[in-house]
Amino acid sequence: MKTTLLFLMIISAIANVDSVCLTTDSTDIFPVILNWKCGEIKTYDPENLYIPIDGAADMFLRYNFEEMMATEYTRDSNYINVEVYKHKTLIDAFGVYSQERPENNIYFDIGVQGYKESDYLNFLAGCYYIKMRVWKVNENSHVAMNEIATELAEKLNNNASFPDIFSVFPGEGRIPFSEKYISQDVLGYSFLHSSFQVDYNINGNAFTIFALIGKDEQDAISMLEEYLIYLKQPANDTSDRLYHVVDKYNGPITILKSGKNLLCVRGNISVEESKRLLNELEIKLTN
Repeated sequence: MKTTLLFLMIISAIANVDSVCLTTDSTDIFPVILNWKCGEIKTYDPENLYIPIDGAADMFLRYNFEEMMATEYTRDSNYINVEVYKHKTLIDAFGVYSQERPENNIYFDIGVQGYKESDYLNFLAGCYYIKMRVWKVNENSHVAMNEIATELAEKLNNNASFPDIFSVFPGEGRIPFSEKYISQDVLGYSFLHSSFQVDYNINGNAFTIFALIGKDEQDAISMLEEYLIYLKQPANDTSDRLYHVVDKYNGPITILKSGKNLLCVRGNISVEESKRLLNELEIKLTN
């Protein structure tokens, strides 16, 4: 029951965000802003995304990137670059957003979530990750960036909200704004795929809780077996639920096999505490 519920919650989270993906014409996506001129709108697809962002394109492509629309607002000698990245689902867009989101920043409510400093404003809206940067910081540019962001969020968010899956992670010691979605190569291994994770700190001990998402129960078993084989630790009976391993690249890791998924803790935390938190995670799934 518990493991089935976890799988259903994850599938529901991914399925629900599919419905918020809007098909938007690039000719009307960018709002009209008083005293600012919107320039030529350029579009990029997976084949040529490297042109505007070079090496950074690889990360976007790992998250089902579909299209990027870009333009520049100008006023006198100042300009604001606006880039709108469209991904297949909100989870994909969140994945890129979570990779770029700084740990210590100014966060605010716009669309799903946003962060900013004086010269940039980035946020998540539905299946879109929007990035804005101004050349000269002043009151006019501050007002214009907020207006652009507000109108884009209204057009693109379509009532999307923060991914539900993170609500089941424990709250004790949770580091704000540390949630991430990893689409592939979790912990650096090609055989570990799709992970939701949150960072924690309890009494100065830093660790991460993450959930590896399997396609089905056999997929979860296969991931576990491949991982144990790589670590040269015998799998034996994979019907066992709890495993504790030592990864020379990632440190000690406690793994709870939960149906189609592997619930894990890694970092500076005892096995007993890891077990307690993973059990708490399962209990929350039943409420």
